[in-house]
Amino acid sequence: MLKQYKIEFTNKCLIYHTGRIDRLKITIGKIWNRKIESKKSKNTKVKIIKVKKRKIKIKNFVILGIGIVLVVSTIYILENRRKINKYTTLVVDYTDSSEMESDVVKMTQLSLLTTDKNGDIVYDGVASDISLKYDSPSDTTKVVINLSSKLSFSDGVKLTADDVVFSYYWLLDETGNSDSAVANLPIVGLEEYTYNSSNVEQILTAARAELDKPTDSTKTLIAKNVITPFLTSQLEWVRTLYGVSEYADLTSKYPVAKDLFAYLYGPKEKYNSATHDEAAVLAEVISEYGYDYDSLGYAYTGDYDYFKKAALLQALEVVSKTTDRGDSVSQVSGIKQVSDTSVEITIKGFDSSYIYDVCDIFVLPKHKYNSTLEVGSSIDCTVGAGKYTVSERTENAVSLIANPKFYGTKPLNLNVRLDCSKIAENSYKLFYNTNAYGYVGFNVNNVNVNGDPLSKESCELRSNLSKAFTQDLPSDIVLSPAEYTIYIGADGTGNHPAMEAIKQAVTRLAAYHIKLNIKDVVDENVMWEAIDSGKAQMWCGVWNEKLTPQFKQKYYSTSINSHNASYNPYKIISADLDALIDEYNICKDKTDLRTKYEQIKSEIASYSIEQVLYNKSKTVYFSPMPKNAEKVFKNINNKYDWINEIGNIKIVN
Repeated sequence: MLKQYKIEFTNKCLIYHTGRIDRLKITIGKIWNRKIESKKSKNTKVKIIKVKKRKIKIKNFVILGIGIVLVVSTIYILENRRKINKYTTLVVDYTDSSEMESDVVKMTQLSLLTTDKNGDIVYDGVASDISLKYDSPSDTTKVVINLSSKLSFSDGVKLTADDVVFSYYWLLDETGNSDSAVANLPIVGLEEYTYNSSNVEQILTAARAELDKPTDSTKTLIAKNVITPFLTSQLEWVRTLYGVSEYADLTSKYPVAKDLFAYLYGPKEKYNSATHDEAAVLAEVISEYGYDYDSLGYAYTGDYDYFKKAALLQALEVVSKTTDRGDSVSQVSGIKQVSDTSVEITIKGFDSSYIYDVCDIFVLPKHKYNSTLEVGSSIDCTVGAGKYTVSERTENAVSLIANPKFYGTKPLNLNVRLDCSKIAENSYKLFYNTNAYGYVGFNVNNVNVNGDPLSKESCELRSNLSKAFTQDLPSDIVLSPAEYTIYIGADGTGNHPAMEAIKQAVTRLAAYHIKLNIKDVVDENVMWEAIDSGKAQMWCGVWNEKLTPQFKQKYYSTSINSHNASYNPYKIISADLDALIDEYNICKDKTDLRTKYEQIKSEIASYSIEQVLYNKSKTVYFSPMPKNAEKVFKNINNKYDWINEIGNIKIVN
C-alpha cells in the first residue's frame, strides 16, 4: 500500500497526495512556487505530515458495486422503456369513422373526471380534490374542483381553472340542443344565461304560453332556426355513412344518400324520393315537418321534448317584443372560478350523481379557440392536455404522437395511428362489453294478473315469461293460456341481435298455450310511440348505462309523464321504490350509497320488468401484436375504457 502524506499550508490550502516522498517533494515545490507568486507572501509555510495507513475494507467495494449496478439498471430500464416502441407505430383499426374520431378526442383531451376500473373517482388525477358541499338554508350543492398544479397543454401553456370554466360555457349550447349532462343540470343562474334574461320566470311563462299556441312569427322562426339547420346537418351526416360497416345494411338497401335520408326522416311513409334530386328531397322533408319540433325530436331520439328548449328560444324572441326581459345575462352565476386552480359549480338541491355529471367533461384550451365562443363546435384536437397530440390527418387515418407535456406517466407508444380504411391482417382483437345492453321490457299495466300490476302473482307471471327468452322453462311452471305482442325494431327483416332469443321464446311459450306475436317494425319510432303511449305489452330495447345509475329516469313514478319512451317505460307506480330512489339520490356516505344501490336493484328485480338478452360489445384491432395484451387489458370493462391503458401497450417489433 502506498504511503499517504498530508500537505498543509498555513494559509488554508490543504492537499492530499499519495506516492513516493521524493515525488511528493517535487510536487510541494511546484505548489510552493505558485503560492509564493500568487499570494506574494513570505510567511507561507509548508508542513509535511505522515498520515497513518488506513485499510480499505472489502465491503466498501461491495456496497459501491451494488450501488453502481442499481443506478445503471435503473437508467437502462427507463431508457429501454422509451426505446422499446420508439421506432414502431401502434396501429388501431376501426370499422366506424365516427367511433375513431371519438377516440381521437379521448386520447388528445384531458377529462376532468378520472375513474378506476370500478367506476370510482380517482382523486389524485387531473383534479387533486373534488367535493360536494350541501347548504341546507339555500337548498343548493356546491361541487368544488381543485386542479392539480402539474397540468399543461401540449403547446406548453399551463392548464388553469380559466380553461375549465371556458369548457363549461362551450358545452352550454345556446341553441338549446346540448346533449351534455352539464347543460341539463339545475345549475344556479343557468336559465337566466340560456334565455339571456334577468326576468326569466316572467319571460318563460309568456314564451311557454306562446309555444302552446304559436303565432305565425314563432312558427316561422322554429322552421328557420331549428328544423332547417338540423335536417340539413343530418343529410350531411348520412353522406358519411357509406363505406362504414356498422351501417352496411342501411346503405346497401339505400345506396343513394338522399333516399336513406328520406327513409330516416321523411314523415311521409309513401314518399318516393327516387324521383327527386337531393335538394328537392331535403326541401320536401323540411316542408313536411314545418314547425313540428315534437315529431322531429321523436324521429331523432324518441323524445318529443328534445327540441323543446330550442323552440322555446324562438317563442321567447317573439314575446320579448311585448314582455320585459329585464337585463341581459352574460354569465352563469353558479359557475365560478375561485382561483387559478379552483372552480365551484352551484346546483339547486342535492343529488349524489352531481359530482359525476359536473366533472365528466374535457378541459379545452381556451387560448386555441376564437374569442367569440363557438358553442358546440368540434373539438380542436391539435392541442390538448391528454396523452397524445395529433401530428397528421389523412382521409381515413389520424396519426398521433406522445404529448411531451402530459402530466402523468409518459406512454410507451410514442407513435399511434388510428385507421378506419381497413383491418390489418394478423391484428390483435380486443373484445369487451360496453355499457349498453339489449333487453326485453314489460309494461306492468298490460302484463299482469287480475289488473294488479305489482301483486305477487303478476310479478311471478312476468318472471316466468322472462325466463322463456333465455332458457328452457322448468317443468313445474304453471302458466295460463294467453296472447301477447312483443315489439322489435328490426327493419321488418328480422335483422336484430335479439331476434333469435325472441323466436325461441315463441316456441317455448307455445308449449304452455301462450301465443307470442312478433311485431317487427320498419320504423323504430312506431315501437317507441307504442311504449310511450302505454299500448305496448313487451318490447326489445337497448339501454346505455352511465357511471351513475339513472334510477329516477327509468323507474320513478312521475317519470311516466315525461313524454319520453326511455323514462319509466315499464309504467311502474310504487311509493316504496320512489322512497328508495329519493334516499339514494340524497345519500352522502359512500358505504350507505352502495347499500341503497343494492336495495333498489333488489326491489326492481322483484317486479320482473326487464330481462337482459345481450350486452353490446366493442371490438378494437391492434397491430403489431401487443406483447403484454392479457396483462394490460384484463381490467377493461363497461366502466373502464381501453384508452386508459393505451400508454402501457408493448409492441412486438
